[in-house]
Amino acid sequence: MLKGIRIINHRSNHSLKLLFSKHVTTICGESFQGKSNVLRALKWIALNKPAGISFISWGHKESSVLLATDKHRVRRTRSKSKNTYELDKQELHAFGNSVPDSVQNALRLSDLNFQTQQEIPHGSGPLFWFALSSGEVSRRLNAVVNLDLIDRIQTNAQKKLRTAQTLEREYERIVEEERNQSEQLAYAKQMFHDWQSIHQLHTDIQRITQQRNELRKLFTDAQNQKQKAAKLNKILSALQKDFAQFETLRQTIIETENDRDSLRIMIQRTQRMQTMMCELNEQKETTEQRYKQKMKGRCPLCNRKT
Repeated sequence: MLKGIRIINHRSNHSLKLLFSKHVTTICGESFQGKSNVLRALKWIALNKPAGISFISWGHKESSVLLATDKHRVRRTRSKSKNTYELDKQELHAFGNSVPDSVQNALRLSDLNFQTQQEIPHGSGPLFWFALSSGEVSRRLNAVVNLDLIDRIQTNAQKKLRTAQTLEREYERIVEEERNQSEQLAYAKQMFHDWQSIHQLHTDIQRITQQRNELRKLFTDAQNQKQKAAKLNKILSALQKDFAQFETLRQTIIETENDRDSLRIMIQRTQRMQTMMCELNEQKETTEQRYKQKMKGRCPLCNRKT
């Protein structure tokens, strides 16, 4: 909201200060006393019109107008060597014939905010808005209150609403299709649990088979050692019959007896391993039976009965 204006050396107003009312401000006075020049000064600072320095009061070198709003203070100064705007004590330069964006945002005034009669002799427009056609007045009022912007926003909003409704229906259709596909694949979850059980059984069978192969290898080694021990026993029996060579073969016999003891221990271990292998074979058979019972004649890949 505009609060007041201070005019220095602008046309016929050499030094004038006015405070604006919150509602309506009326400037009264005789002709050629500067009433219209107050509006010209207000238009000059808001629109930077007219250009040049012809509006500077006769006999003075500089003109300035200070306009105060409820939030900002804007000063416009012009002379032959100086051309500046000042917004809240910050000087603005190099703006040409336009108004700096920061000043426009602070004042929020445009041509639509001014109805004047003083420019009529120069042929720049009709007398106020009273002389305009109803259509032109309507167009200008729409521009003042942004009715055309409201219509565009409403039209765009309706388009976006229709687009959103179309997308919503499409998303609902996609969700329904996904729900149907999910229901059709409900058996896959149970099938996955069954596969996990089967996979665990298969892993157990592989582990037991590996242990069985290791025990079979140990058992084979034990059998070979047993055969070697039998041969050594025969050799030892033959050596015992030859007492003449007892002293030379005594050490060999002692070593042979030690080997025999080692073989005996190995045979005992082999026997225990053989017993363990039997138990593992029984466990394997039990596991295979459980596997067959679990599958119930179904294919682990397609879940169909074979």
